[in-house]
Amino acid sequence: MADFYELPAIVAEFYKDSEFVSKSEQDIKLKASCKECHKVITGCWKPKRVTSNFVCSPIAFKSFEDIKASRKRRLLDINSSPVSIKTFPTVKDEVTTQHGKITGGIANYLIASMHPVQETETEGVIELPAVVTEFYRDSEFVSKSEQDVKLKASCKECHKVITGNWKPTRVTSNFISHIKVCSPVAFKTFEDTKASRKRKLSDTNSLPVSITTFPAAKDEMTTQHEKITGSIAKYLIASLRPISEIEDEGFTELLSTLTPSYHPPGRKEMQSAVLAKCEHVVTALKSELNSVIYCSGQADIWSTQRMHEYFGMIVSYIQSGSLRTRLLACRQFLGSHTGEQIANMFSSVAKEFRITHTLSALVTDNSTDNSVMCYAQADVSEVLIRLGIEWELVQEGITFVLPIRHSCIACTLQLVVDDGLKEGVDKIQQLLGKCKKLESSINTSGKETEKIENKAQHHIPAANTTCWNSMFSMVEAIVKIESAHHGLLLQITDELDSSVRLTAKDIATLKELHALLEPIATATHRLEVESVPTSGMVLPTVIGLSKALDEVQTPYCNSVKTGLMNSLAHRLDYVKSDDHFILSAILDPRFKLKWTSGPEEELMAKSRITEHMNCIYLTGQPIRLTDVAPGEFAEDGLFGFMATHGDFKRSSSTANEIDGYLADVSTTDALAFWLANKDRYPRLYRLHLKHHSVPATSSALERCFSSAGYVASARRFNLSDELLENFLIAKCNKDLL
Repeated sequence: MADFYELPAIVAEFYKDSEFVSKSEQDIKLKASCKECHKVITGCWKPKRVTSNFVCSPIAFKSFEDIKASRKRRLLDINSSPVSIKTFPTVKDEVTTQHGKITGGIANYLIASMHPVQETETEGVIELPAVVTEFYRDSEFVSKSEQDVKLKASCKECHKVITGNWKPTRVTSNFISHIKVCSPVAFKTFEDTKASRKRKLSDTNSLPVSITTFPAAKDEMTTQHEKITGSIAKYLIASLRPISEIEDEGFTELLSTLTPSYHPPGRKEMQSAVLAKCEHVVTALKSELNSVIYCSGQADIWSTQRMHEYFGMIVSYIQSGSLRTRLLACRQFLGSHTGEQIANMFSSVAKEFRITHTLSALVTDNSTDNSVMCYAQADVSEVLIRLGIEWELVQEGITFVLPIRHSCIACTLQLVVDDGLKEGVDKIQQLLGKCKKLESSINTSGKETEKIENKAQHHIPAANTTCWNSMFSMVEAIVKIESAHHGLLLQITDELDSSVRLTAKDIATLKELHALLEPIATATHRLEVESVPTSGMVLPTVIGLSKALDEVQTPYCNSVKTGLMNSLAHRLDYVKSDDHFILSAILDPRFKLKWTSGPEEELMAKSRITEHMNCIYLTGQPIRLTDVAPGEFAEDGLFGFMATHGDFKRSSSTANEIDGYLADVSTTDALAFWLANKDRYPRLYRLHLKHHSVPATSSALERCFSSAGYVASARRFNLSDELLENFLIAKCNKDLL
């Protein structure tokens, strides 16, 4: 008597029009239509489990487990007796139509390849590779051998026809490679479920092949699931959150409230989705860099608390009227810091992103003192330590011509401040120590801190020994509090019973010190901006700083003033004769030649830019001249020296670009001006791309490492170095996600 098989409980409950379409000694293949969405599902039923294809949701599956045990009968002696299968009538639907198309395709294949018709009569059934049925349609066999099956199919996303070989031990790489590029997130999601849907084949070499396929169309629910998973991946990257957050109770509750039908993936699947996003960013970044004419670079080495060292590199370039800064690498650096090792790392990153021929300059910090920090990023020092690079040793090992290097102006200003404070008399050093004690005593008392914040609307920040900006902020806060509420600090120290007392002379000295350091702090802040070109501001800034310091009256801080001015002249006077900074200032429409002191300096500056223009060959274009613009820096403390300077005037007969540009009345920002006038001044536009893409400071790289400090923290020591780099590249280039 023939054995009788009941349908799996989950199929009988949630599906209709069930039909067995094939059978082997290992399993039974059936198809059924979902009662809710009417989607036709095909899967394999095995004696020990229900096929995962029919499990509509984990909750429904759990609730029917007990019922399933009572409705499912185990099969006996399946190998020795024939099987009687209970079937249900079906109407001709889309699956049947597709089945007919595939049968016709097999017939065409048999005719074209002149294989015998008996080839379709098999004892075993081989399914199409799971990746093909999931992401492709219109599958068709075009050839077959004993070792492999050759087939072609059309991609559901881009409709491109892909041809490849399917072998018993693996899926053809052609189909996988294409879908990785076309739909990386869907492929990563698919990989985790592929194992349960793919059957291993046996005796493939000895049996002819018959193919029965059913479409696996991507429905709206699947597409929505992929979008949500992709959005979660973007959130984790943009906020630098750990992947384990998707398993947090609050996060899962939020998701279930927003989208009850969505079931978040596990850590591995989400990590795959995150890595897919990161790979997409790297691919987009390489594509963007291919169209760049000039770019500048920044590189440095940092170390974490675990003493893992990382080589960081970023590039800056101008594209479509925007100054863009991109992180290329935050790669673990192994071994000693030899010139050869660093050169190999630098060269490998530059070649990987194909910028060896477009890299026109490097902005570096040559300081080897690990304690020096030029920027207001105090938090990163708790996690990361800057080690620095000796570029003189690296240059010998670079496999391509190393571009010109420019020192970080912010780091140089840091050294200027250090030199000036060292020149100060002992009383000034003692006064700064007194301010630190005052800050410490106030900030350890919640009551007094609250009183200062309520009355003076200020908070006295702690001074960081590695960052002069923090010392300036402390002095500035004390000066502002005392100016707004005279005697408030003295009252608070009395309440604290503190021995620290700021006398009237102390306050006057602090005001002078604040007046001396404020222009330097303003200059540093302006030069650290990433969204606008800053190299054009360097030369006017150096001249403006010298004049601003000279105008400060310093009865008590004259030694500091002298030290600052001498150090500024010693360390930064070179920018007045550096072609890069001269051209950058001229090419900034706000400055042009306003920073020059007379006709001789104007003539020198014009000859420099003319010399560089002659190196650029372009077809000449007519120049339209306009009126001369008046000065605009009358109220700017740093650039006020240019307010009364006569603008450069040229006669209307001048027919070259430089004369036309200098006579142009526009004083808009450099990016907007050159985007609008790139065809009018083509040679100058090329110089703008080259010189304005070089930042004045290396603060952008410091900010990237500051982001790394939030990831490479003590709570996330298990984070791999590869995932750390991927996270940071995607985070710092998040507009490419």
